[in-house]
Amino acid sequence: MWEGINLKKLNFKPSGICLKKLSYDLFNDGSVQLIETSGHSKEMFVTRIKNNDAFMMIAADCGYARKSWKQNILPGVVESKPDLKQSLEWMREQTSLPYCIGGYASHDSDIKQQTIEF
Repeated sequence: MWEGINLKKLNFKPSGICLKKLSYDLFNDGSVQLIETSGHSKEMFVTRIKNNDAFMMIAADCGYARKSWKQNILPGVVESKPDLKQSLEWMREQTSLPYCIGGYASHDSDIKQQTIEF
């Protein structure tokens, strides 16, 4: 399936953000950051999209649904329970901040199609 496709590994850099304190700044301006949130599997990340102080979070496998970080529900397959628990707690804290306009999980069947504006 990936034959002939040149994949490039992202170089996460020290940032002081989250458990591993690593992130990848997609445009080098802080507007879109991929923040390392290991636990479910190695090198998974949450995408934080920021506009001035407002931001939103999109979790790939840090949690399968919002209730994952709200109720500390871990997926069935976990590489590191302690890391994932810390990642979920961080996601819960971030999405509870007053300037967070939303926290979303890519596997959440409760999420409806919508337009998000800052």
